[in-house]
Amino acid sequence: YYAIERKQAEEALKKAHAEKTLLLSSITSLLIGLSAKNIITYWNVIAEATFGIVTTNVMGIPFSDCEIHWDYELIAHGLVECRQKNLPVRINDVRFLRSNMSEGYLGLTLIPVKSGELDLLIFGADLTERKKLEHLKDEFISTVSHELRTPLTVIREGVSQVLEGILGETTENQRKFLTIALQAIDRLSRIINDLLDISKIEADKLELKMDLVDLTVVVNELVNPSSPYQMRAADKGLTLKVRLCQPRIEAYVARDKIIQVFTNLIGN
Repeated sequence: YYAIERKQAEEALKKAHAEKTLLLSSITSLLIGLSAKNIITYWNVIAEATFGIVTTNVMGIPFSDCEIHWDYELIAHGLVECRQKNLPVRINDVRFLRSNMSEGYLGLTLIPVKSGELDLLIFGADLTERKKLEHLKDEFISTVSHELRTPLTVIREGVSQVLEGILGETTENQRKFLTIALQAIDRLSRIINDLLDISKIEADKLELKMDLVDLTVVVNELVNPSSPYQMRAADKGLTLKVRLCQPRIEAYVARDKIIQVFTNLIGN
């Protein structure tokens, strides 16, 4: 009876192992399995193709010794965090070198498993092409934005001079349309700045000059009687009014950016 029961248990284990192996082999992402001591227990064909290291050369060796050209300390920190929290951990934009020494980028997800010899799984996706496209996009936005700024500056200066009467007298109707044109030019300049800011934010390179700012002063400057927004509101039969809870409202912000927030809100 005990021999039969033992045989059934062994068969169940073999079946479970076969099912696990089949499941892992069907995954089309980079997949690496580690034991509790970071010994490599699984290394799929995508990992072979990505790193140029065959499975037989890494099975059973410490993960730190598998000779991948990358910042292992970054991965090791993620492994520790994953086990401590017992939750998946994401590591983005992991730079590595392929076997031909070309540069690549990976997005890794570390997942605690704790199933027999398998303690943790590392899923990975090759982000190299996406990074290249992002770089091209950033270059395009930067180039186009800078190329547009010069003619816009010239156009604005010309319209301003005509509007101010430097080049001759203008009628009230002409001044009205020139003012609208000037507002449109300023709006286009803000759109260009927004594009550059978005690009910088995505690249984590946006630098903000923070300072203590009185928001009441900012708001009053934006909606004073001679502001372009009052003129735009008047054209639509509206009036902009300011109602503040106190005479001074200070906040630690980037002045230019908070003005941009207000102008977007008012413009809408």
